[in-house]
Amino acid sequence: MRDLLLSESVQVLDSKKESILDQSSRFGGLVPLLLRKGVDKLDLSMFSDDVKIEIVNALGDEYLRKGVLKEAVKCYVYSSNTDRINAVAVEYEKLQQLSECLEAYKLAGNWKRLMELGRKFLEDNRLDYAIAAFLAVEDHSQLLLVAERSIQQSRYDWALAIYQSMNQFEKLKELGHKCINERDFKLAYTAFEAAQDHEGLNVLGDALLKEEQVDQAIKVYKAAGNDMVVSFIEKNCR
Repeated sequence: MRDLLLSESVQVLDSKKESILDQSSRFGGLVPLLLRKGVDKLDLSMFSDDVKIEIVNALGDEYLRKGVLKEAVKCYVYSSNTDRINAVAVEYEKLQQLSECLEAYKLAGNWKRLMELGRKFLEDNRLDYAIAAFLAVEDHSQLLLVAERSIQQSRYDWALAIYQSMNQFEKLKELGHKCINERDFKLAYTAFEAAQDHEGLNVLGDALLKEEQVDQAIKVYKAAGNDMVVSFIEKNCR
């Protein structure tokens, strides 16, 4: 697998070899100085768009060669160079810097690779990265599958993030009640509030009262618009 990734990276760069050599000969003397300046601080306003892109690509190539991948991505995003962004993503993948890898593939619009990685992460039970991959490609069916797997593993926070991203109100309500049963009241509150479920919030408020968490119960009843109960508690339970 490692050899395959390395081969892909080399192929991408070799396909642009002639262009890179041209840039190096044209801007080679400037590149070391510009690297010290940093791409964020460069003023290239005096150049045409074509020349700007050549300079920024030359900088990106040098950052990539040095392994400064974050700066390389900045350069290639500026120049809209998706081939090179993919090359950086491959490097991140080899280094197992998976969050950065997924973001780079997303910037490159490489939906196919993101789907492949998402399925691999799901198969390997690396659900956090599977979520990130499937969110990037907006694959709702896979996300719902990951949410169910997350609940099975008591990672209610991951399921909550998925349901919120998809506006799955019924699923959020179900999750809220499950969180009450597990006494995860904070997450239950977030789920019911996201689902705009006043009935669920009232159930949560009742559960908090039973736990003698009066201040938290008042907060929840207020969110549910239950002013009568709030007034009763404030006058009789404090």
